[in-house]
Amino acid sequence: METGRALVAAAGRLFPVLRAVGPRIGLVIEPGPGDNKEQLDATVASLSGQVYGRWRLVLCGSLPAGFVLPADPRITAGPDALPPQAGWIGRLEPGDVLSPAALALLGYAICRRPWADAVCCDEDRRRDDGSCVEPALSGRCFPAAARPGVPGFFLLRGKKRRGRDDGVAGERLVHLPAILCHRLMRFGPPVPEERAAAGPTPSVSVVIATRDRAELLERCVRSLRGCTDYPAVEVVLVDNGSTEPAALALLDRLARDGCRVLRRPGPFNWSALNNDGVADATSGIVVLMNNDVQCVEPGWLRAMVGACLLPGAGAVGALLRYGDGTVQHAGVVLGPGPQAAHLRCDDPRLPPVGEVPAVTGACMAVRRTVFERMGGLDAALPVTWNDLDFCLRLRRAGLRVLLARDAVLLHDELGSRTPDTDPGNRRQLERSRILVASRHRAALRRERFLHPLLTVESGGCCLDPAAPRRTWPILRGGGRVVRRL
Repeated sequence: METGRALVAAAGRLFPVLRAVGPRIGLVIEPGPGDNKEQLDATVASLSGQVYGRWRLVLCGSLPAGFVLPADPRITAGPDALPPQAGWIGRLEPGDVLSPAALALLGYAICRRPWADAVCCDEDRRRDDGSCVEPALSGRCFPAAARPGVPGFFLLRGKKRRGRDDGVAGERLVHLPAILCHRLMRFGPPVPEERAAAGPTPSVSVVIATRDRAELLERCVRSLRGCTDYPAVEVVLVDNGSTEPAALALLDRLARDGCRVLRRPGPFNWSALNNDGVADATSGIVVLMNNDVQCVEPGWLRAMVGACLLPGAGAVGALLRYGDGTVQHAGVVLGPGPQAAHLRCDDPRLPPVGEVPAVTGACMAVRRTVFERMGGLDAALPVTWNDLDFCLRLRRAGLRVLLARDAVLLHDELGSRTPDTDPGNRRQLERSRILVASRHRAALRRERFLHPLLTVESGGCCLDPAAPRRTWPILRGGGRVVRRL
């Protein structure tokens, strides 16, 4: 409520601009068979309460029983009602409630960004009792669970005459990072699955860096061979100077069983070890895998290879779970600092393959040609941030970082190394953070996957209490420009 009142007060300060050149906004509502009078009343009442009044509403089709058309000349209704003649058009559904400041802020953004094809704001879900839940933010790195696709309320140029989701991608879109629309919880159709073109099955090499911990490596390789339905998988083991007798005996046995074993003693450098493993591999697609990962579903590798073959694919990550089944990794969200946190969204209605900011190197697939073109992992990042740096470099080169949700594996995180918070690791971690911050400062500052209202620490899931102060300058500037959603 405090945020809503602040937005209304702030919108009032924009009226000198709106009075001079404010746009005409046309709104369309087409009630369906499942909509009722109370829902439509709530939507119309929210329009009547707008602090910006240059709007027109057309109610098309048959209206719910008992609905009474308000005595407002801006509202027309009927089965043959004509679309509103306005410079900008938006569509609402019965039950949608706009914040009183919504049209003022959207209209101001149109004034500040006259070249835009569309402007949009964020939304959340409204229960029948009026309470609001589940923010669904347009800049979020995964689609809203309640309505797959692009969330948010859109206004499009009147000449386009299109619905709020149709034809927005790829156009000049301006986004307001503020929740100005509250929608009833509805469920839409599933997102169509993106598929690679048909072709021969590419060969795959799985590269595993390891040192001692024979029980982890044996479990990893056993599950890889016993729970993978992909044909002809080459296993490359890069041993970083194991000394334990059990580990040495296991490596000798795996070498006799067909694994390629590289001996790379010396200080631990995960980047260099994997680079050596990829250089020795013979396949067109390589999978970097930690020795504390366990394969549990046979189709995991097919899912990752299929995503690797999609147009513009760079790196592909897997959905990693803890032993108790909870999600450990569904992508990584990034922010200035640098900051990073695992995404933990596990909604079955999300598409099988989706774009994310970054993925962990605990299980990462990439075409060998792409890996070589990028120069591999940076050996100057020996332990941490090397996988995230690789993903950021891929994105800078115009390639996509994808998550294959059907590739499900178990990950005993930190099973083979000490945590970053250990005192012995702090100096290395700080050096890596400084290098990544300097190399990717601009990209992290304008990270397009992270919504300004969300915190990195929460994995891009929780609203930041300090966000309104930070986002008001964006609203006052006319919103932020988004290339595509």
